[in-house]
Amino acid sequence: MKINSYPRNISEVVSNNMCTGCGLCVESGAGMKIDKMGFLRPINPIEDEVSQACPSIKISRHQDILVKNSHSIWGGVYSSFTAASASEEVRFRGSSGGVISTLLKCLLDTNQVDRVIATSVSDSSKIENKTTNITEGSNVIDSAGSRYSPSSPLDFVRGDLNGSDRLAIVCKPCDASALRELKTKFPKFGDRIVVIISFFCAGIPSKLGSKEILEKYGVHEGELELFRYRGNGWPGDLTFETKEGSQYQMSYRESWGKVLNKYIQPRCKICADGIGDNADIVCADAWDTSEDGYPIIDSVDIESKGLSLVIVRTSEGKAVIDKAEINNVLINKKNFELNSLKKIQPYQYDRKKNALCRILALKILGQKVTNFSGFFLFKNMIKSGVYQCIRSFSGTLVRKLKGRF
Repeated sequence: MKINSYPRNISEVVSNNMCTGCGLCVESGAGMKIDKMGFLRPINPIEDEVSQACPSIKISRHQDILVKNSHSIWGGVYSSFTAASASEEVRFRGSSGGVISTLLKCLLDTNQVDRVIATSVSDSSKIENKTTNITEGSNVIDSAGSRYSPSSPLDFVRGDLNGSDRLAIVCKPCDASALRELKTKFPKFGDRIVVIISFFCAGIPSKLGSKEILEKYGVHEGELELFRYRGNGWPGDLTFETKEGSQYQMSYRESWGKVLNKYIQPRCKICADGIGDNADIVCADAWDTSEDGYPIIDSVDIESKGLSLVIVRTSEGKAVIDKAEINNVLINKKNFELNSLKKIQPYQYDRKKNALCRILALKILGQKVTNFSGFFLFKNMIKSGVYQCIRSFSGTLVRKLKGRF
């Protein structure tokens, strides 16, 4: 048994249940399929240099991110602040303050990019996703809001390596790390990426989580006219509507806390980067939380309208924010001290500290696990203390042995 073994290729990623479903190893979205566990997985994965950037083989905290201030938990930081979209519609439709949607719209409207690559609702199912290309700022709002189901935002890459248009890409933290690696491996492609925007991610739920919610109300996915995980207020209820006009609603605490988070894919459970360490800009909810990690909305300055935490990690990200400020598309911008971030994002703080404990538990059982390089795994583990380390390690070990990981 090799305690230090990592997946070497896509086949080993899939066989060790470490796949994120990013889509990097297929020619297009058609190469991904929802498996019996409800996750997107490659049908016939391609093994080549592109696939070696797979975020389940290795993720590195790239040195070009660590250009100013570097925090072992919160990553490289140029600046951090809270803000909201100046558009009331975008702010209302977005999952928090609408900042990501506003930045994407500004990038297109001011001709900084030719195309935005994002995730939106699938054409075949309201609880599935597709990768979408947006070329008009007015269309950005159609993809606003969180999508708590599997997505493959890198399924565009192979068909786009030799293109010429300028890109802005919004994606999960693991996808952002793969893109950062691709920028190094394929400079021509990398030079076209104007900005990588990500968000704090607690993990990707299986499609089965969404189906459980539908089953609770006796609704089949084929009956759906609309399914929104968040948005239309802050934090935003999960809402859905049938083609016959019946409407249903579930609170964020109930939908995420009691259903969706039970279906997180295995790779997400050992992730050392849920905060977009390799993105140019990363956004999150800027709420205070209760002891169990759920939002206390009345603690923010502007109740229920949404407020985004923004962390700028690179000079490229700073240029995008500067342009947004010149065009007055952000409001209520206030500097945010990262020392306060532990309070409003306790889950991400604990996740960083416990990542190595969980990884070691799987390694001891002989599983090949993603190589996280440069994420201060040991330093962060020390912050947990002996009791928490033992608890995280043993909990992972037991769940894995019982087949619940």
